[in-house]
Amino acid sequence: MKCPNCGYANSDETTVCNSCGINLNEYDSKSEIYKSAKAEQVNQRVIEATFRDVTKEKKFNEKQKNAFWRQLKIILLIGIILIIFFSGGAYLYSQYIKNQTELAINSFSDAMGCYEQLQFECALENLDVAAKNGFNPQQIEDLKKRIYESLANEKFIDGDYSDAVQKAEDCIKFNHGNTFCQSIICDSKIEISKRFIDAGEWRDAIETLDEAILVCVDPASAKEYQNDIFRRWIQEEDAKSHFFQANKIRLEWKARYPENN
Repeated sequence: MKCPNCGYANSDETTVCNSCGINLNEYDSKSEIYKSAKAEQVNQRVIEATFRDVTKEKKFNEKQKNAFWRQLKIILLIGIILIIFFSGGAYLYSQYIKNQTELAINSFSDAMGCYEQLQFECALENLDVAAKNGFNPQQIEDLKKRIYESLANEKFIDGDYSDAVQKAEDCIKFNHGNTFCQSIICDSKIEISKRFIDAGEWRDAIETLDEAILVCVDPASAKEYQNDIFRRWIQEEDAKSHFFQANKIRLEWKARYPENN
Protein backbone atom coordinates (compact mmCIF):
# COMPACT_ATOMS: atom_id res chain seq x y z
CA MET A 1 0.00 0.00 0.00
CA LYS A 2 1.39 3.42 -0.97
CA CYS A 3 1.50 5.88 1.90
CA PRO A 4 -0.79 8.87 1.15
CA ASN A 5 1.45 11.05 3.33
CA CYS A 6 5.01 10.39 2.14
CA GLY A 7 4.44 8.12 -0.86
CA TYR A 8 6.45 5.20 0.55
CA ALA A 9 5.43 1.81 -0.90
CA ASN A 10 4.38 -0.37 2.06
CA SER A 11 3.13 -3.94 1.88
CA ASP A 12 -0.64 -4.48 1.72
CA GLU A 13 -0.83 -5.82 5.27
CA THR A 14 0.99 -2.80 6.76
CA THR A 15 -1.14 -0.53 8.95
CA VAL A 16 1.63 1.84 9.95
CA CYS A 17 3.87 3.47 7.27
CA ASN A 18 7.40 2.18 7.50
CA SER A 19 8.70 5.56 6.39
CA CYS A 20 6.77 8.33 8.13
CA GLY A 21 4.98 6.24 10.81
CA ILE A 22 1.38 7.31 10.22
CA ASN A 23 -1.54 4.96 10.72
CA LEU A 24 -2.57 4.10 7.23
CA ASN A 25 -6.08 3.17 8.27
CA GLU A 26 -6.77 6.37 10.19
CA TYR A 27 -4.87 8.83 7.95
CA ASP A 28 -6.65 12.03 7.16
CA SER A 29 -4.64 14.34 4.89
CA LYS A 30 -6.49 17.27 6.32
CA SER A 31 -5.90 16.29 9.90
CA GLU A 32 -3.89 18.89 11.84
CA ILE A 33 -1.96 16.13 13.46
CA TYR A 34 -0.75 14.73 10.21
CA LYS A 35 -0.17 18.17 8.78
CA SER A 36 2.02 18.93 11.76
CA ALA A 37 3.84 15.64 11.39
CA LYS A 38 4.36 16.25 7.72
CA ALA A 39 5.63 19.78 8.35
CA GLU A 40 7.99 18.49 10.99
CA GLN A 41 9.21 15.88 8.55
CA VAL A 42 9.85 18.51 5.92
CA ASN A 43 11.61 20.73 8.44
CA GLN A 44 13.79 17.86 9.52
CA ARG A 45 14.79 17.18 5.94
CA VAL A 46 15.54 20.87 5.37
CA ILE A 47 17.65 20.93 8.53
CA GLU A 48 19.50 17.81 7.45
CA ALA A 49 20.08 19.22 3.98
CA THR A 50 21.22 22.53 5.45
CA PHE A 51 23.56 20.73 7.83
CA ARG A 52 25.00 18.74 4.95
CA ASP A 53 25.51 21.94 2.93
CA VAL A 54 27.08 23.72 5.90
CA THR A 55 29.37 20.76 6.56
CA LYS A 56 30.30 20.56 2.92
CA GLU A 57 31.01 24.32 2.76
CA LYS A 58 33.01 24.12 5.97
CA LYS A 59 35.14 21.34 4.55
CA PHE A 60 35.60 23.30 1.32
CA ASN A 61 36.58 26.43 3.24
CA GLU A 62 39.00 24.44 5.36
CA LYS A 63 40.54 22.98 2.23
CA GLN A 64 40.85 26.44 0.69
CA LYS A 65 42.37 27.77 3.90
CA ASN A 66 44.97 24.98 3.99
CA ALA A 67 45.80 25.55 0.32
CA PHE A 68 46.24 29.29 0.99
CA TRP A 69 48.62 28.68 3.88
CA ARG A 70 50.60 26.16 1.84
CA GLN A 71 50.97 28.69 -0.99
CA LEU A 72 51.87 31.43 1.49
CA LYS A 73 54.57 29.21 3.02
CA ILE A 74 55.97 28.44 -0.43
CA ILE A 75 56.00 32.14 -1.37
CA LEU A 76 57.72 33.05 1.90
CA LEU A 77 60.29 30.29 1.40
CA ILE A 78 61.01 31.45 -2.16
CA GLY A 79 61.27 35.04 -0.89
CA ILE A 80 63.78 34.04 1.78
CA ILE A 81 65.83 32.08 -0.76
CA LEU A 82 65.84 35.05 -3.17
CA ILE A 83 66.85 37.46 -0.39
CA ILE A 84 69.72 35.17 0.61
CA PHE A 85 70.74 34.71 -3.03
CA PHE A 86 70.73 38.40 -3.93
CA SER A 87 72.29 39.43 -0.65
CA GLY A 88 75.06 36.89 -1.18
CA GLY A 89 75.46 37.96 -4.79
CA ALA A 90 75.63 41.63 -3.82
CA TYR A 91 78.23 40.85 -1.16
CA LEU A 92 80.35 38.79 -3.55
CA TYR A 93 80.11 41.49 -6.23
CA SER A 94 81.10 44.20 -3.75
CA GLN A 95 84.07 42.07 -2.70
CA TYR A 96 85.01 41.54 -6.34
CA ILE A 97 84.88 45.30 -7.02
CA LYS A 98 86.90 45.96 -3.86
CA ASN A 99 89.56 43.42 -4.84
CA GLN A 100 89.64 44.72 -8.41
CA THR A 101 90.07 48.30 -7.21
CA GLU A 102 92.86 47.31 -4.82
CA LEU A 103 94.61 45.36 -7.58
CA ALA A 104 94.34 48.33 -9.97
CA ILE A 105 95.77 50.75 -7.38
CA ASN A 106 98.59 48.39 -6.40
CA SER A 107 99.46 47.67 -10.04
CA PHE A 108 99.65 51.38 -10.89
CA SER A 109 101.79 51.97 -7.80
CA ASP A 110 104.11 49.13 -8.89
CA ALA A 111 104.26 50.63 -12.39
CA MET A 112 105.34 53.97 -10.91
CA GLY A 113 108.03 52.20 -8.88
CA CYS A 114 109.34 50.38 -11.95
CA TYR A 115 109.34 53.62 -13.96
CA GLU A 116 111.33 55.45 -11.30
CA GLN A 117 113.87 52.60 -11.33
CA LEU A 118 114.06 52.82 -15.16
CA GLN A 119 112.52 49.34 -15.46
CA PHE A 120 110.23 50.34 -18.30
CA GLU A 121 109.04 46.90 -19.43
CA CYS A 122 108.06 46.11 -15.84
CA ALA A 123 106.17 49.42 -15.70
CA LEU A 124 104.24 48.64 -18.90
CA GLU A 125 103.25 45.18 -17.65
CA ASN A 126 101.87 46.62 -14.42
CA LEU A 127 100.04 49.35 -16.32
CA ASP A 128 98.29 46.70 -18.42
CA VAL A 129 97.07 45.00 -15.23
CA ALA A 130 95.92 48.34 -13.81
CA ALA A 131 94.03 49.13 -17.04
CA LYS A 132 92.29 45.73 -17.09
CA ASN A 133 91.09 46.33 -13.53
CA GLY A 134 89.61 49.74 -14.24
CA PHE A 135 92.25 52.19 -13.07
CA ASN A 136 91.95 55.83 -14.18
CA PRO A 137 92.59 55.76 -17.99
CA GLN A 138 94.02 59.29 -18.10
CA GLN A 139 96.66 58.54 -15.47
CA ILE A 140 97.59 55.33 -17.27
CA GLU A 141 97.88 57.17 -20.61
CA ASP A 142 100.06 59.91 -19.09
CA LEU A 143 102.45 57.41 -17.52
CA LYS A 144 102.58 55.26 -20.67
CA LYS A 145 103.48 58.35 -22.69
CA ARG A 146 106.41 59.07 -20.37
CA ILE A 147 107.50 55.41 -20.46
CA TYR A 148 107.51 55.22 -24.27
CA GLU A 149 109.42 58.49 -24.51
CA SER A 150 111.94 57.27 -21.93
CA LEU A 151 112.35 53.91 -23.70
CA ALA A 152 113.05 55.58 -27.03
CA ASN A 153 115.39 58.14 -25.47
CA GLU A 154 117.27 55.46 -23.53
CA LYS A 155 117.92 53.47 -26.72
CA PHE A 156 119.04 56.64 -28.52
CA ILE A 157 121.49 57.58 -25.75
CA ASP A 158 122.87 54.02 -25.77
CA GLY A 159 123.54 54.39 -29.50
CA ASP A 160 121.06 51.61 -30.32
CA TYR A 161 119.45 53.68 -33.06
CA SER A 162 117.44 50.90 -34.74
CA ASP A 163 115.77 50.01 -31.44
CA ALA A 164 115.33 53.71 -30.71
CA VAL A 165 113.37 54.04 -33.96
CA GLN A 166 111.22 51.02 -33.08
CA LYS A 167 110.46 52.31 -29.56
CA ALA A 168 109.72 55.79 -30.88
CA GLU A 169 107.34 54.32 -33.49
CA ASP A 170 105.55 52.42 -30.68
CA CYS A 171 105.36 55.72 -28.84
CA ILE A 172 103.71 57.43 -31.83
CA LYS A 173 101.25 54.55 -32.29
CA PHE A 174 100.18 55.04 -28.68
CA ASN A 175 100.34 58.82 -28.69
CA HIS A 176 99.84 60.02 -32.26
CA GLY A 177 101.66 63.24 -33.06
CA ASN A 178 104.13 62.97 -30.18
CA THR A 179 106.81 65.43 -31.34
CA PHE A 180 109.42 64.16 -28.86
CA CYS A 181 109.22 60.64 -30.32
CA GLN A 182 109.21 62.05 -33.85
CA SER A 183 112.45 63.83 -33.04
CA ILE A 184 113.95 60.58 -31.73
CA ILE A 185 113.10 58.86 -35.03
CA CYS A 186 114.50 61.77 -37.04
CA ASP A 187 117.78 61.95 -35.09
CA SER A 188 118.15 58.14 -35.02
CA LYS A 189 117.78 57.86 -38.78
CA ILE A 190 120.35 60.61 -39.30
CA GLU A 191 122.78 58.69 -37.09
CA ILE A 192 122.01 55.44 -38.95
CA SER A 193 122.71 57.20 -42.25
CA LYS A 194 126.13 58.25 -40.89
CA ARG A 195 126.93 54.62 -40.21
CA PHE A 196 125.97 53.75 -43.80
CA ILE A 197 128.33 56.47 -45.06
CA ASP A 198 131.17 55.14 -42.91
CA ALA A 199 130.56 51.77 -44.55
CA GLY A 200 130.52 53.37 -48.02
CA GLU A 201 126.83 52.55 -48.51
CA TRP A 202 125.78 55.88 -49.99
CA ARG A 203 122.44 54.73 -51.43
CA ASP A 204 121.30 53.30 -48.07
CA ALA A 205 122.30 56.56 -46.41
CA ILE A 206 120.26 58.59 -48.92
CA GLU A 207 117.16 56.36 -48.49
CA THR A 208 117.43 56.44 -44.70
CA LEU A 209 117.52 60.22 -44.83
CA ASP A 210 114.42 60.15 -47.07
CA GLU A 211 112.64 58.40 -44.21
CA ALA A 212 114.00 60.92 -41.71
CA ILE A 213 112.80 63.88 -43.78
CA LEU A 214 109.25 62.46 -43.78
CA VAL A 215 109.08 62.20 -39.99
CA CYS A 216 111.24 65.10 -38.78
CA VAL A 217 109.35 67.91 -37.12
CA ASP A 218 111.83 70.28 -38.79
CA PRO A 219 113.38 68.40 -41.74
CA ALA A 220 115.80 71.22 -42.66
CA SER A 221 118.84 69.63 -40.98
CA ALA A 222 118.11 66.21 -42.53
CA LYS A 223 117.78 67.77 -45.98
CA GLU A 224 120.99 69.74 -45.54
CA TYR A 225 122.80 66.57 -44.50
CA GLN A 226 121.37 64.65 -47.46
CA ASN A 227 122.44 67.43 -49.82
CA ASP A 228 125.97 67.19 -48.46
CA ILE A 229 125.95 63.39 -48.86
CA PHE A 230 125.05 63.71 -52.56
CA ARG A 231 127.96 66.13 -53.03
CA ARG A 232 130.44 63.86 -51.27
CA TRP A 233 129.17 60.80 -53.13
CA ILE A 234 129.63 62.50 -56.51
CA GLN A 235 133.14 63.57 -55.51
CA GLU A 236 134.05 60.03 -54.56
CA GLU A 237 132.74 58.62 -57.87
CA ASP A 238 134.63 61.28 -59.82
CA ALA A 239 137.79 60.47 -57.87
CA LYS A 240 137.37 56.84 -58.90
CA SER A 241 136.82 57.93 -62.53
CA HIS A 242 133.32 56.49 -62.41
CA PHE A 243 132.09 59.38 -64.51
CA PHE A 244 128.92 57.69 -65.75
CA GLN A 245 127.89 56.78 -62.21
CA ALA A 246 128.87 60.25 -60.97
CA ASN A 247 126.75 61.89 -63.66
CA LYS A 248 123.78 59.68 -62.84
CA ILE A 249 124.00 60.66 -59.17
CA ARG A 250 124.44 64.32 -60.14
CA LEU A 251 121.17 64.25 -62.12
CA GLU A 252 119.29 62.77 -59.17
CA TRP A 253 120.91 65.32 -56.86
CA LYS A 254 119.90 68.28 -59.01
CA ALA A 255 116.37 66.87 -59.38
CA ARG A 256 116.05 66.76 -55.61
CA TYR A 257 117.89 70.01 -54.93
CA PRO A 258 117.41 72.34 -57.92
CA GLU A 259 119.31 75.11 -56.15
CA ASN A 260 122.51 73.16 -56.97
CA ASN A 261 121.99 73.62 -60.74
